Formats: sequence, structure tokens, C-alpha cells
Amino acid sequence: MAKNETSSEKAPEQKAAGSGGRKQLILAGLLLVGMVVGSASAAIVAASYMMKSSETDASNTAAGDDAEAAKDGSGKDRVATSNKSREGSPEEEQEKTNDPAKLQFSFDEPQLVNVYRTQHRRYLSCKPVFYMSNRDAKEEIEKRAVALQNLMIPILKSKTLDQLDAPDITKEIAREITETVNAKIKLVDDDDKLIGKVMQVKFTQFVVQ
Repeated sequence: MAKNETSSEKAPEQKAAGSGGRKQLILAGLLLVGMVVGSASAAIVAASYMMKSSETDASNTAAGDDAEAAKDGSGKDRVATSNKSREGSPEEEQEKTNDPAKLQFSFDEPQLVNVYRTQHRRYLSCKPVFYMSNRDAKEEIEKRAVALQNLMIPILKSKTLDQLDAPDITKEIAREITETVNAKIKLVDDDDKLIGKVMQVKFTQFVVQ
């Protein structure tokens, strides 16, 4: 690859050198005619031709420099565009930070409670998932897991068998747990500033046996 590029770069230079050589031969011929004939017009023609040749060479050189500069500028623009495209926007970075899948909290084991007024013959096994508002809130609720469980268990134990058989009971219990936890557990930082809350609760398991 390096050899081909070197050859392509030398080709215009060789062509320009050949063109310059022909011009010098023509100029020498005109000067020789002027000397032999002794004509001032031949000398003037030679001088005029020399000036035009110089202007043409200068114009070609400037055009080549402009083309090279444009090429370099285009390459830099492409590199800058490529680097920018690889960088995520602030909105995308925020979405990654607040990805709902990364803001969930759940207990390792299902919550098991006796169903109210069944004399311990029936029980409820469920596994709630807490969706937090942000990462700080998730980290804080993990520290309050025991307090969270102490608030949730009485709500689960308070439901009768008839209530647990209702079609929308999981949504009702989830709403009650969400409201109770947000009211009783304040997720704050060291400066007592609220950092987040429970957004919603969903059950991945809810079985009455």
C-alpha cells in the first residue's frame, strides 16, 4: 500500500517536471531565433511566454495546495464526526443510569404468611418486586430491607381468603404496600434530603395454598 501511494504522489510531480522541460526548450528556441534574426519582437515574445508560464505554474501550485488542504479538512471532519457518533448523548447516558431493570429490588426468598382467619391452615406465598425511582433510592432501600419487610408482612397477613380470591387483589396489595412504604420509610441522604421513593410494586409470584 505504501509503494502505491508513493507512486501516485510522484506522478503529478513528474508530469509537472516534464511540462516545465518542454517550456524551457520552447523558450530557448525563441531566444535563439531572436539572437540569429536580431529581432526585438522575438525577445518580447520570449519574455511574454516566460511570464505566462510562471503564472500558469503558480496557479497550478496554488490549486494543488487548495485541493490538499480540502482533503485534509475533509478527513478531519470525518474523524470528528466518527468520534462524536461513538459518544452517547446526555439523554442516552441518563437512560442507562435509570434503566428500570437496574432499579428493581426484591428479596431473595418468597414472603410466606398465614392467611387471616384460616387457623394457620392456609398460607400466602408471594414475591414482590420494588421499582425504585433512581439508583440512590435502590441502594438506600437495600439498606432498609428489614424495615421494608416489617411494613409489608402485616399488610399481607391482614387479607382474608375471600379478599385474596378477588380478581385485582395483587394490584390492590401492591398499591397499599407502595403507599405505606413511601409514608413510613423516608429515603434521604446525609443532609436529610429526599433522594427517591418506591414507584410501584409488582408480584412475580402470588400463590394461596
